[in-house]
Amino acid sequence: MPGIGTRTEGKRGALYVLLVGEAEDHRSEVKAALAALGDPALEITETVPGGGGTNGGPPPDVTMVLFNGGNEEASLNFLQAQAETSRARLQQAKANFQAAYQRRKAEIEQQRKEFETILQ
Repeated sequence: MPGIGTRTEGKRGALYVLLVGEAEDHRSEVKAALAALGDPALEITETVPGGGGTNGGPPPDVTMVLFNGGNEEASLNFLQAQAETSRARLQQAKANFQAAYQRRKAEIEQQRKEFETILQ
């Protein structure tokens, strides 16, 4: 499951930033300010709320949602959708972890019984 910290931590490439906002000029202004930071290197993609943005690529490391007095409802709806997606991913990860934990626990219990049998 992709997410934060899943990319190679050694020589890291650019930090993937998704910039979400209604007004193109405001997004461009923020994008220029971020690009001027220099380090870490940033790969910045722009989109409007509800526009998707990643085009099936990897999820962003950072999502910035801009509020500039325009259609704030669209930005809030975008944040709500992101929260719901994140919640679903966390619940899936928890279920996967619990299943793996139960399998490993059963394996250890079986190994313990086999070891006790050998010792008798």
